[in-house]
Amino acid sequence: MQIVDERPLLRAALETIELGDKYEMIVNREKTIFSPFYELNSLDLSGMQIKAIPSEFFSQFKNLFAIDLSQNHLLSLDDTLFHRNRKLREIYLSGNNLQSLPEKIFRNALHLQILDLGENCIEKLPPGLFQRLRNLRKLVLKDNRLKSLPDSFKEMKNLGYLDLSGNNFPEPLNRVLIDESSVQDFLGRNMEALIGE
Repeated sequence: MQIVDERPLLRAALETIELGDKYEMIVNREKTIFSPFYELNSLDLSGMQIKAIPSEFFSQFKNLFAIDLSQNHLLSLDDTLFHRNRKLREIYLSGNNLQSLPEKIFRNALHLQILDLGENCIEKLPPGLFQRLRNLRKLVLKDNRLKSLPDSFKEMKNLGYLDLSGNNFPEPLNRVLIDESSVQDFLGRNMEALIGE
């Protein structure tokens, strides 16, 4: 009789987990409940009425390339929330109640390609927020309260999609939704108007 360890098979087969409305119960019950899933590539926690995320919650999920926290009730995020997730390519934070972001929250997300911060209450972004996001291809900032972008926004040379619509930018910049090759042309023409003092 041969004993087969099924854990590697499960780990290879299971790349995404969706928790539905059980998030609060699971996280409050036992932190080690996720230990069999530390190899996950994608974690969808969207629409679960989450109000807060413990600062070290994602630290054991070192292989995550996508985190979806959209459509929750998050008011703030800790600056160390994603600091151990160096493989992140996609972060979705839209539809929350975020009013600001810590300046260094994405400091180790050097491979980040998609960042969705739309439909929040963000009035101002910290100066160094985009400093290390040189690989960002898609940025959604729609439906916030932004009047300007931080100087570090100039660092994003690979941006191919930009949505600034529904903010407090001067007209016509407030209606901007740009796709593909026109992003760099637009930024070249309007950088001064977009960047804050």
